[in-house]
Amino acid sequence: TYPISSANHGDDASLARALVLAYYPTFLGPVLPGALRALAQAVQPVMVNAIIQFLESYSSATFSGGPEPAQWGWALAGAFAIVFLGLAGATSQYFYYVYKSGAYVRAALVEAIYRKTLLLSAVALADAAGGDASNLMRCDSCTLT
Repeated sequence: TYPISSANHGDDASLARALVLAYYPTFLGPVLPGALRALAQAVQPVMVNAIIQFLESYSSATFSGGPEPAQWGWALAGAFAIVFLGLAGATSQYFYYVYKSGAYVRAALVEAIYRKTLLLSAVALADAAGGDASNLMRCDSCTLT
């Protein structure tokens, strides 16, 4: 009941393709924060290992070469602070962009549903109960993201 879409776009009309073409900068937003999150999470075990070795250097039973310098401990503490602050910032930016992308997709789907409902003919609207179908489609689109 909606012949305009096939006339304008041919047989290759795809919702996913249209969303990607319309919102690709928004969809690429979480890539850099996600990479920074992955890097920070990969560095954490290495840093924990380094701090354990630093603390064990003060035990005479395991390390005979003497304790590590105190500056190394301060450097490790600073590195931990940088990694965890970076992880917190990257996580917040990552989820900001993910939810922003979800809101864009949801808004586009709701707008498309209502625009299509407004273009339906009187015959097609006579079959539908007073807006129930479009209301259900709108609720379904809100559960997508």
